[in-house]
Amino acid sequence: MQYVFVSSWSHGAEQGGLAQYVFAPETGALEYVRTLNTEKSCGASWVDAKRNVLYVLNEKADLDGQRAGGGGEILTYRLNAETGEASLLEATPTHSSNPAQLSVDATGRYLVVANHGSRAYVTKLRKDAAGRFCTEVLFDDAAVELFSLRADGSIEALLDADLHTGSGPQGRQLSPHPHCAVFSPSGRMFAVCDKGNDKVYLYTIDRENGALSRCGTPATAPAGSMPRYGVFHPTLPVFYHNNEGSLDIHAYRYDETGTLEWAGAYGAGQSPNDKGEQQGICMDSSGRYLYDVLNGPNQLAVFRIDQTDGTLQRIQNLSLGYPWPRSAVLSPDGVFLLVACLKGERILVLRVEPDGTLTPTGYEYEQPCAAYASFWDTERVY
Repeated sequence: MQYVFVSSWSHGAEQGGLAQYVFAPETGALEYVRTLNTEKSCGASWVDAKRNVLYVLNEKADLDGQRAGGGGEILTYRLNAETGEASLLEATPTHSSNPAQLSVDATGRYLVVANHGSRAYVTKLRKDAAGRFCTEVLFDDAAVELFSLRADGSIEALLDADLHTGSGPQGRQLSPHPHCAVFSPSGRMFAVCDKGNDKVYLYTIDRENGALSRCGTPATAPAGSMPRYGVFHPTLPVFYHNNEGSLDIHAYRYDETGTLEWAGAYGAGQSPNDKGEQQGICMDSSGRYLYDVLNGPNQLAVFRIDQTDGTLQRIQNLSLGYPWPRSAVLSPDGVFLLVACLKGERILVLRVEPDGTLTPTGYEYEQPCAAYASFWDTERVY
């Protein structure tokens, strides 16, 4: 049996929660099952099929009853492969605002989270070194965090946190905003895109001491581009990320020492005059095609990936017909691609053709504030 969990991100008066559907791999059709925890603003998710555990981020800004930041959570669900039920096991605080993405390492011992932080700030009256009164502006911490996991997949402890600093030229870049955390194919490092300070970081995990370690100097993206979500090529030493400040895909070559080297930019819009921001990004398992979500044009851009040097060729811009597409995810066999449209309140099912392009299946499902989706195949270990 295959299931899809669709996160609903609280937006305005809309409720959040986690919807569960049965997925038909033969046709791409979905059948609604239930919605869990509507009081949670659910965002990015991750399925650990080896242990039948689902992790979902509660993309929350503030602590309960306060306007103080630090309210993010990791929701851990136990999945029953026989009944298909998902039961909330625990809610673990991230002690930071608006956690944006999470990943589990290949050993299953560690979970990493990129916390976006918020745009909230306070001002303090201080004296400078010369004894003159001045105003100091303080923003919420924006943290990359390392959690340890128990053998059953439950979260054991927050082991380490690395606080980003810096800013960018745009009004949304007054403070750092780590936005993605994704492991490389070797599993020895993971990348973090920071849309607040226009940087891309590589980290390793010091497994002996349970700590995070930055690899060298972070790469600096073009000012104001706001790096958002990223993906590693499965066989080539290339990392790609999209942006909130431009409709471009940026590429970097990397090595296992953690060095990042700029490798080019590729336009995702149909015209250089297209305006908007990029949301989700995904790649097929063979590394032949990359799929990029464009909010504004409300399209999916499809790129063919050169298998010798990793360069991109845009081959399609598919209009989705609904506003604010938020994320895209491929089915386990790569035959279908699901798009979650947040303001369009829809889940769209697209077919992946042999040449990598996409065609609508006609399957559309109403889903309030659809933000993110993850597949769970009860008979397959990912």
